[in-house]
Amino acid sequence: IQGQDEDDEDFEERMLAFSQMHPNHKDEDEDIDWKCNVDIVDDNVAQLFGRSVRGKKEFPDTAVNLKVAIATARWAKDPLSELAYTWSAASDAGVFGTEMLFLNVHPLQRLLPKPLLLREYER
Repeated sequence: IQGQDEDDEDFEERMLAFSQMHPNHKDEDEDIDWKCNVDIVDDNVAQLFGRSVRGKKEFPDTAVNLKVAIATARWAKDPLSELAYTWSAASDAGVFGTEMLFLNVHPLQRLLPKPLLLREYER
């Protein structure tokens, strides 16, 4: 696509350089029938990972939104392994599964004591 401020000679020169770098590229813009599959996934686990200590350890210099995007892609690829990885992360006290306490599995789960809920999750 030719830019508004680009004259014809510059455009042709840029296209020639591109065709030399990519000899197998075919310019068939009109013939392309592009289809995109969209999967809608729950992002509770991804939001949890983006703000967790585990996320900070794995990606220390990455923004929260990017960590959430990475976790969403992992969840879309294999939800069970991502959920199992959430369980395997230990808290500072050495208790496994504390990240699972922040997931909304049932509306009444907040009424249960946390140790009991963790014990049931472990089953």
